Amino acid sequence: MRSARSLKRSRKDLIKVNAYVSLLCGGYWLVQGVMAITNPQVFTQAAQQFMKVNAEAAQQVHMTEGMIVRILTGSTYLLALFSVVLLIHIFLTLRLLKAYDHVFNKE
Repeated sequence: MRSARSLKRSRKDLIKVNAYVSLLCGGYWLVQGVMAITNPQVFTQAAQQFMKVNAEAAQQVHMTEGMIVRILTGSTYLLALFSVVLLIHIFLTLRLLKAYDHVFNKE
């Protein structure tokens, strides 16, 4: 990055604040996903509650309790995977900010 333009220091601060907030969100999603995946009864209980509350609507679209459990399980795995990718991206970004600190030297 020899030909890089100098950026304001506030831009780096904004990126860091965004990274820390995203770290909290990604960490929260990962912890929730791991807790739900290690305790699969949560999916079954949620599906049972959904069927009680929305029995008529579920019948109209031919949705079974097993389908709801599969949807919840799949979306939880997807969210956990997304949070891992997000956390890796944030850590790499923070390392790059530290490596290219000289780019952020404008006041």
